[in-house]
Amino acid sequence: MKVFSVVKADVKKNLLIRGIFLGFCGVGVFIGMGAFASVDTLSSWGIPSFLGGICLIGLGLIPYRKLTRLETHPHQIILDKTALTFHSTYGNEVTVLYCNIEKITPYETRWRYGLRIDLKEGVPLFFSHFLDNASLNEIVHTDESNESF
Repeated sequence: MKVFSVVKADVKKNLLIRGIFLGFCGVGVFIGMGAFASVDTLSSWGIPSFLGGICLIGLGLIPYRKLTRLETHPHQIILDKTALTFHSTYGNEVTVLYCNIEKITPYETRWRYGLRIDLKEGVPLFFSHFLDNASLNEIVHTDESNESF
């Protein structure tokens, strides 16, 4: 069975608003320096203001681009008979045996959501952009067999 990541509309909207604001600030730096700065000011502050404007535009729009890419190419959690495997869109893969999972809990803040997987030993794992799924909660019960997968 496969479970795919989901991009929430309100998270995408907030990221787009922040991206547009930072992008306009970057464009404002370009227009402000180009229209109101003297040649002497531009000779010393031209390159730093250009790089600052580019950084503001990048800080605003690159995270939104990554989120829209995640909509078209979602992360996957594959449930086998013995293990849970996470496939990232970037090519990373993590496999965890069911016997090593203590519990799976949904985690959600204003900007971040996903699944937290607490292991019996080791550091907990966090898989972003996944919503709570009843089939994921069933795999941690050790008294039942996992033959249904």
